[in-house]
Amino acid sequence: MSDAPGWEATHTRRLRSLVRTGPLHRLEAGKALRARDLAAHDLRGLALRAIDATIEQMGLGYGARRADVAEAVAPLVRAAEPGATAVDVAEIADLVVDHLLNEPSRRLQFDEPYVAFDGGEAVARSVRFHLLKEEEADDGTIVLKATTEAINLYAGMLDVDVEDAQTAAEAVLRAQLERGAIGAAVATARQARLRSIEYAEALRATLRQARRDVSRVDTPALLRTVAAARIHLEERLRVERGLLDAVVERRASADPADAPALVELAGALGDCRQRHLGLHADLLGVHETWLAEQERQRFRRAPASALPDLERDVLAPLAAASLAGLEPHVDALLLALHAPAAPRLFGLGGLVDALLAPRRQDGEPELEARRDELEPVAALEVRFPPEVVARVEALLAAGGTLAGLLRRSRDDGDGPVVRRLLVLRALWAWDPDAGEAWRGRLVGALADPEYQGHDLDLGAR
Repeated sequence: MSDAPGWEATHTRRLRSLVRTGPLHRLEAGKALRARDLAAHDLRGLALRAIDATIEQMGLGYGARRADVAEAVAPLVRAAEPGATAVDVAEIADLVVDHLLNEPSRRLQFDEPYVAFDGGEAVARSVRFHLLKEEEADDGTIVLKATTEAINLYAGMLDVDVEDAQTAAEAVLRAQLERGAIGAAVATARQARLRSIEYAEALRATLRQARRDVSRVDTPALLRTVAAARIHLEERLRVERGLLDAVVERRASADPADAPALVELAGALGDCRQRHLGLHADLLGVHETWLAEQERQRFRRAPASALPDLERDVLAPLAAASLAGLEPHVDALLLALHAPAAPRLFGLGGLVDALLAPRRQDGEPELEARRDELEPVAALEVRFPPEVVARVEALLAAGGTLAGLLRRSRDDGDGPVVRRLLVLRALWAWDPDAGEAWRGRLVGALADPEYQGHDLDLGAR
C-alpha cells in the first residue's frame, strides 16, 4: 500500500525538528577533544539544564546570568564528579553556555543541513537557528535568553505552533483535573508555562524590532499579528481563570496528599495568567507605540553622510545577485577583500640585482659620502686550499648524484672539508642565477650520514 498523500511535508517537518538537536549531540561527541576530562559528564543533559535555567529566569525577570546557569548545573556536575570545586563547575557551565551560543562560529546561527523531498526530488537545504543569545538588560548587565527553538527543544515539541500548543495544553489540563490526575496536571501546567514564556518572547521580539527600525517591519503583517494575539490572549485569560477556579474548588475537597501538587498547579496557572495580562497590556498600547516610532524614525532629520547598513544594503544584495550582476564589481571586491600576495622564495641573484641597480631619484638632498680610513689587507683568508678545490673539481667531473659523490669521497679517505665544498658546489649548480653551464636535478631524498635534504643528479661536466 502506498504512503498517504502529503508524507513528504510531514517527513520534512519531522526532519527539521530532528536536526535542531544536532548542536547538543556535537557537544557530547566532542567532549573527548577538550583539554579537561569530561568523560563522567553528559554534556547534553547539562545543556538541557542550562536552557531550563535560562527559561526559568526569563519567567522571573529579563534573563539568566552565567552565575545562575552555573548554580543550576552544579548538582548535575557534582553528581558526576564528586570532587568538583566551584571553579570546576563554572568552567563546565561556561563551556556548555559558549557552545549553546555557538561561540566557535562567532555566535552565528547554527546551520544544520538536511535533505528535503520536494516533488519527488531530493533537495539539499539547511535550517538556521539560535539556541541561546546574550543581551543587555535594562540595568546594563549581560544576560542569557533562550530562543523559540531552545524553548521548543526543551519542551520536546519541536516545530509546533505555540498558539495551538497552548490551546491543546489547556484542554489536556482540564481533562486531567476532571479525572483527578493531579500529578499529570502539574506536568502539563509546567509545559503550559513554557509555552506562555515562548509566546510572550516571540511577540515582544516583534515589538522590539519595530522600535529599532520600522522600515524592516511588514506593517500589515504586524497589525494582523497584534489583532490575532489580542484575541488569543483574551481567550487564554478566560480559560486560565476557569482553570484556576477549578483548582481552588478541587483543593477545598482534595486529599491532603494532593494539596502540595494543587498548590504548585495553582502557582503555575497564576504565573501564566500574570504573564498574559502583562502581554495583553503591551498589545493594547501597540498602536500608539507604532505611531510614535513612525514619527520618531521616519520624520527625524537625516544625517549629512549616513553610513550604509552593511547587512541590508551591502551583504544582502551581493548574496542575491547573479554572476552577471556581480561581474562589474569583482575587481573592486578583490581589491578590497583579497589578502596581499606573499613573495616568492628568497633568491640571491635577485638581491644582488637589487643592490647593484642605480639609485632612484627620490628628490631628497644628497648626503655627502663619508670617507672612511681604509687599512690595507696583507692577504685574504683562503678557506678551501687549492688541493681541496682540485679534488672537488675532479669528483664533479666524474658526474653522478650528490649522494654517490659524497660516498665516493668518504671511501677515498677525503676529509670533511672536501665534502663541505662538494655540497656548496652542488648548491651552486642548483642556483638558477649562478650562470653555470650545468644544472642539478632533484632525484629524491638524500641518504647521507652528514647531510640531509634532496639528492641532486649533477651529471658530468
